[in-house]
Amino acid sequence: LKSWAKITNNVSLRDYGYNLAELSAPNPMTTKWGNDLAVFYDLFKGENVSWEPEGIPSFESVAPGMYLGIRLAFNSKLPHDAILKDFYEKAYGAAAEAMREYWQTADAAWIGAKEHTGSGFGYHFKFTPEVMAKCRHALDTALKNANSVKEYKRVKIVDDSFRLFELFMTMRKNFLDGKFKGLKQGSTEWIGAWTFFSKEHREEFLFSKYALIYFKAFFQKPYERVDEIASTCDILTKTPIKKWKYHVTAPDKPIEKNWNQSEFDDSSWKTTNICNDTWSSMGLHDYFGTMYYRTTITLPKKLNGKKVFLLISSSDGKSTVFINGKQVSSVAENGEKTPSFTGYCQPATFDITSALKTNENFLAISCNRLYFNEIGIGGLMGPVIIYQDK
Repeated sequence: LKSWAKITNNVSLRDYGYNLAELSAPNPMTTKWGNDLAVFYDLFKGENVSWEPEGIPSFESVAPGMYLGIRLAFNSKLPHDAILKDFYEKAYGAAAEAMREYWQTADAAWIGAKEHTGSGFGYHFKFTPEVMAKCRHALDTALKNANSVKEYKRVKIVDDSFRLFELFMTMRKNFLDGKFKGLKQGSTEWIGAWTFFSKEHREEFLFSKYALIYFKAFFQKPYERVDEIASTCDILTKTPIKKWKYHVTAPDKPIEKNWNQSEFDDSSWKTTNICNDTWSSMGLHDYFGTMYYRTTITLPKKLNGKKVFLLISSSDGKSTVFINGKQVSSVAENGEKTPSFTGYCQPATFDITSALKTNENFLAISCNRLYFNEIGIGGLMGPVIIYQDK
């Protein structure tokens, strides 16, 4: 911005007026826009200077920040607290203080996490159980304090939104913890409720349809697949395979050829928990290359003689799997086999039957990030499990 200010005063600043690629989380942006617009309007003082946020029907999750931003766009010197006080009192009346607590708690969760993964993949860093409980208490208090129909309806809209987010977070936690049964039903309920609210509140510019698009693209299929496996198959890994040694390479330094063999020395590699860390949280937000993963697992001594499969529940890019140094094939729903799996936030199944050994087995996976996006995700993005048919 400082560089642009040296050469022009004809500038429009365009921001997303919502969280990138997931809309159910409360994201008021009051600190962000309060700080950013003060810097912007201090640098640019010409007549052709404007703030142009990209908005969608999501006022149930961003209303305070949108109000603050519009007021500051006309006068960036106005005190932020006074603007927000005006918003809370006019919007919520007797429930103003409790709603202020709700929105400020959500805003602080975004600012305090120092983690920048887009969509819902980094929510466990931001919306901890403590934050969720504090938001719930504030909304319950606001519903009790509202003393008119208008006040109650305005609080209830936010409460409906947060209840959907509570379901979202419950599903997310259960998925990452390996508690798979019920995820399909939860997904159906979430999609159904959001569809209803989107139609019910279309004129109020609430509950954007894009939330449904994002949920179906990023979360629905992985949730349904692991639920199906948990309901119809024997999962041989008692808990998901979460901890892996990992390594990334620079373009001019290719990985050693025997990286996927058990005897390879990976003592210098770092360790990641694929159900907790994101590439963004690992400092790799802008990395578009390959991550190499290694781990060892122990399976039951006796298997039932049926085929054994490895499931990568969610990944970003091209995944190639090796079991005990042997490359295994990806198996599509129609039975077609390919050397690797390429997809974005989709479950991937590999037939590992012929490569397994008794007891201890060595696993290696390479994940090549192929899709250019700003979300900051890559590689393994959900539980890895091993299962077979009953």
